[in-house]
Amino acid sequence: MKKPITAVFNDVHLKQGNEEDVLEAFDFMVKSCKELGINEIILAGDMFDVRKQQKLSVLKTFLIIVERCEDNNITLHAIPGNHDKPDYSSEESYLD
Repeated sequence: MKKPITAVFNDVHLKQGNEEDVLEAFDFMVKSCKELGINEIILAGDMFDVRKQQKLSVLKTFLIIVERCEDNNITLHAIPGNHDKPDYSSEESYLD
């Protein structure tokens, strides 16, 4: 079996009320990456659940995720999904 080179985390749908669950899942991802020698995680869309606005607790949780990657020397690539954008036609996203 070849050694994995990256981990993919998608359809998280982080929202007010599930912050602790998301952090727990992400901590498991980081731990697994460290055990396997993986230093890249790809967030492949829909990190957030709400399109129109993000609650402060949700943004703080995302910041914790980014900081945990930095603390563990893991590069985090984020590809915005439709829930990560204020509207479908926008190129900008909350991940920016």
